[in-house]
Amino acid sequence: MPAFPTIWIPTPEVGPQGSFGSLLNSFITWAIAIGALATLAFILIGGFSYITAQDDEKKAEGARKTITNGVIGLIIISAAFIIWRLVVSLLGLETLFGGEPAAGGSVPCTQVTGLTSYGIADGCYSPSQVQAACSNINALMCTNADAAEKALINTYCPGQCP
Repeated sequence: MPAFPTIWIPTPEVGPQGSFGSLLNSFITWAIAIGALATLAFILIGGFSYITAQDDEKKAEGARKTITNGVIGLIIISAAFIIWRLVVSLLGLETLFGGEPAAGGSVPCTQVTGLTSYGIADGCYSPSQVQAACSNINALMCTNADAAEKALINTYCPGQCP
């Protein structure tokens, strides 16, 4: 049997660029962290302005508004974080967004065996990883495969090898 090129199956843990879900999770986490720091800065600036206002009522009122807006912003940022985590948890998207499944949850996977000669290592693959691997099995590979190999390929990639 001729040697076939190795098929690279991207995984969030190992892949050179990670996954879109990991990128989105990092972006949202950083945005929330930066937002929280900004609101804390507003609270501190408002507090400093209030302390230095002395007898100036307008300056003290402006400082109170700054502190109030900072607290409101912190509440909004906290609520956004809680809603984000709740949605990810309730919809079971932990693995999509680069995390571990919730307690009692499991990662859906397909146990793939017997396709090492096609560059697919034995192991447990997510549906998207199986789909990526199947898209890399081309017509030439199917042409050179015997009936048993075609049946095995079609077990994991239905209709790939007619």
